Amino acid sequence: MNSEEKKILYNEASKHIGINIAEWFGAMLRYGCSFGKRDFKTLYNAEEFVKNAWIGTVFQILMFVLFFALLFIIF
Repeated sequence: MNSEEKKILYNEASKHIGINIAEWFGAMLRYGCSFGKRDFKTLYNAEEFVKNAWIGTVFQILMFVLFFALLFIIF
C-alpha cells in the first residue's frame, strides 16, 4: 500500500468512531511498549494507521473476552 492509498484510507476511516478508537488504543499500546522512547507523533499518523488499527482492534477484542470471562468466573 503506497502513501497516497494510506492517506485515503485514513481519511475514510476518520468518519467511523470505532476505527478511530481502535487506532488510538493501538498507538497508545505501541507508545507504552516502547516505554516512551519513540515520539507519540511518529506512532499516531496516517502512515501508521493500519498497524495501529489492527493492534487496537485485537486489544479491544481481548478486553471484551476477558470481561466476559471474569463475569463468568465471578457469577
